[in-house]
Amino acid sequence: MNTGQFKAKGRLGLNQNDWSLQATLELESADLQYDNNQVEQLYWTSELQVDHQGRLRNSGDLRMGKIDIGLPLQLSPLSYQLVKDTDLQLTNSAFTASLLGGQIYLPSLSFDPSKPEMIFLISLRDLNLGSILELYAEKGLYGEGVIDGQLPVQITSEGIRIQSGNVGTVQPGVIRYQPDENLDAMAASNVGLRLALDALSDLHYQLLDMQVDYQPNGDLTLRSRLQGNNPEWQQGRPIDLTLTVEDNIPTLLKALQITGRIRGAVDDHFQR
Repeated sequence: MNTGQFKAKGRLGLNQNDWSLQATLELESADLQYDNNQVEQLYWTSELQVDHQGRLRNSGDLRMGKIDIGLPLQLSPLSYQLVKDTDLQLTNSAFTASLLGGQIYLPSLSFDPSKPEMIFLISLRDLNLGSILELYAEKGLYGEGVIDGQLPVQITSEGIRIQSGNVGTVQPGVIRYQPDENLDAMAASNVGLRLALDALSDLHYQLLDMQVDYQPNGDLTLRSRLQGNNPEWQQGRPIDLTLTVEDNIPTLLKALQITGRIRGAVDDHFQR
């Protein structure tokens, strides 16, 4: 914790055969860092009750200014309740994450945090295609459009898994890709690659549909279908492309964190 103020007050009741604790906990204006992940302006309030039989009641509210996991995001305020009579049960309110120009809606959940096993649906709204493509820092790649979709998320002891999620555009858009010299040279002897690159030089799409699969090890697979036309290619003939993109999300986020630290260090140097 880099900055912040923690407050606690409570009452401990002691008898010959039992005891109970009631406490109010507060964390204000906290800036936290774990590994390369950062949380700014965290506010947390909590009411805690514990007794000699191990029963626990803890309810609280969380509010955060910004989270940086390699790309910045913001969470709406959320509340939670943690209860333990015999089994541990955590219930959170529904909340929203804002990133990449849009929102991700997460539902209210109730589960055992010590052994989470659950399946739920998250909704994506108004994500900016251009912002998504910028994550790859691929020179010559540009896009315009808005992405919506739904992802079925399964959490097990192995981690997070998504099978056959679906995201796509809600309105027409544009994708432009100008390959580097190496890829352009490869296309000279590969007719299929040459056709795809020419079509993507200025693709005005009417449909962009993607199937999303994510494995617990962080591997992401996007199977995309693009339908549209390039006004400057073969007299604007219809284009129907199927593309598969594979990446590892933890590796990508780590690269973004490194890029962010380098950019921050350069900015600090020139400001001094």
